[in-house]
Amino acid sequence: MVQILNRHPQVMIAAETHYSDDLRPRIRPAAREFPDPRSRAMAETYFAKLRGGAYGLHGTEHAQSPPATVAADTSDIRWIDAMFQQHCLGQAQQRGKDMNDLRVWGEKTPRHVFCLSDISVAFPKARFIFMQRDPRAVIASYRDWQNHFIASENAGPALRKALAAEDWRVKRSFSIGIASLMWRAAQKTAWRGQERLGPERLRIQKFEDLLAEPQQQIAQICAFLGIDPCAEMQTVGRINSSYGHATDAGIDASAATAWQGRLADRESWIIEKLCFGPMAAGGYAPMARRPHPGALAVEIARSCARIPLAFVANRRRMGSPFVWVLRRLGIGN
Repeated sequence: MVQILNRHPQVMIAAETHYSDDLRPRIRPAAREFPDPRSRAMAETYFAKLRGGAYGLHGTEHAQSPPATVAADTSDIRWIDAMFQQHCLGQAQQRGKDMNDLRVWGEKTPRHVFCLSDISVAFPKARFIFMQRDPRAVIASYRDWQNHFIASENAGPALRKALAAEDWRVKRSFSIGIASLMWRAAQKTAWRGQERLGPERLRIQKFEDLLAEPQQQIAQICAFLGIDPCAEMQTVGRINSSYGHATDAGIDASAATAWQGRLADRESWIIEKLCFGPMAAGGYAPMARRPHPGALAVEIARSCARIPLAFVANRRRMGSPFVWVLRRLGIGN
């Protein structure tokens, strides 16, 4: 979706910032301004690190990012949301976008689905696109994630170390049970958000529909954003996919079913049981050939044991742990 939108001359979607679920909950002043110099310094450091590398790879020589020496003047900024906006618009400038013609700006962080209320308060005109995908495909991709974004010859020692740490975090965080419950929570949160905000502000975009009918779906997305579609939006390839290295072959409809040869029957069955209600409502039919009740019991036990490990592995990405947990339980968003 980011590739599709960023091929439009009037749109800029910045790389993941995790801003609303990480930094923003750490700074909660009563007024719309930084409560103290420490909070300002925290925000300035956060965005400086993002300029120097991808989120989670802070301070590295990330080959696809602007150099860390790129500075941003924040002296006139009094509040953190304005600093976030400046960061996103700064990426538009670095990408060579015509700032006088720019109509849509934003960023892509999947877990911001749990921050819809906060974002709507900060940016009352904000619109949201939630990418809905078969949970079996999502979980297979997450389980098999590898770095396909940065070629090894472009990675220096600091970046290789950061990538190894990210690989450790992903493996430490993963279990089929946890991933299934997170997919379920995100899907239900998106539906609740659409009921509250209306379909004119929150579009639920089915991944499989986008692959099957790219021209039609992209036209609808552009209408949702209030822009005219352009042909370049369909000329996207694959980037950081767990299914292989980057290609420029364009939208590939086979990506919708690529997961089917990667999950064992018992794994599919576990996901289908844990995601059953939202999965059926999303239009995804069960495919497991037989029940595996023993495997489900084992997975639940494994997931319960892994939750503390996953919490520790992701603690630095949570902002406020209390708020983080409430949002994923459907409270406070």
